[in-house]
Amino acid sequence: MAEVIVDAFSKVFGAFRGVKLFLTSEQPENQKWGNTFTHIYVCTGHESVQSINYLGAASFKLGMVTNRAIIHLDRVYEASDRIGLDVRQLSNLIANTIAHEIGHTLGLDHSALPTDVMHDGLDYTIHSMMPPSFHAEQINVMNRAIRQYKL
Repeated sequence: MAEVIVDAFSKVFGAFRGVKLFLTSEQPENQKWGNTFTHIYVCTGHESVQSINYLGAASFKLGMVTNRAIIHLDRVYEASDRIGLDVRQLSNLIANTIAHEIGHTLGLDHSALPTDVMHDGLDYTIHSMMPPSFHAEQINVMNRAIRQYKL
């Protein structure tokens, strides 16, 4: 399963290649960054997740940077099992879920386009078939939000 997570994170990093941000799995150095970063929690097996039926959630303000998101891997695994995804498809679904929630923390709203990573309620079938990607306007919105970000 570790290989799936590593593959998913590599897809997430790729999805944000045009966005001026720094992604890391390590805790940022307090002296260098202070509180000027967004926390993205990727959780599994936590008791608080048991009653939750969504894949992830994020704080959101249109066009603005916010500071929290959570991805419930247990729910992603359950969705994958329900529809019989293979390992590659599971990796894509995890990556799309993480990218979707990070997108919210960078000011992106939901999209009406079913194939868009920001579509409300990711379609497990569609979003398991492709890695996440953002179109040019979404990249511009995220970069604008980052430039305007202040604590």
